[in-house]
Amino acid sequence: MDSDDELELGRAIGKALAFYRKQTGLTQDQVSERLGVERETISRFERGAVIPPVPRLYELADIYGCAVGDLLTQGSPRPLDQVEDIAKMLKGMKASERKLALTVLRELSAHFK
Repeated sequence: MDSDDELELGRAIGKALAFYRKQTGLTQDQVSERLGVERETISRFERGAVIPPVPRLYELADIYGCAVGDLLTQGSPRPLDQVEDIAKMLKGMKASERKLALTVLRELSAHFK
């Protein structure tokens, strides 16, 4: 992994961290207090300036009530991660909504080929 890939990974993880924090209604100050770190540490994580160590990702996932994998794969450029993300979106839809979403996705896919 080169430095550009690492930067992209950091940004993707950071966006996921910010998304889940906001989804739980917590501020950076509240998260930093729970973890016993400075607020700037949370800010660096969310900006992608620093990739959190794995044990810290587990702590954050516990705080946000999500799987650690969600923090790592949301916004990932890897096709397999994106497929999983699409599957999660489809799972929460009614059958008629899934059918429409798949139709749109197929049309987009055909357009970009």
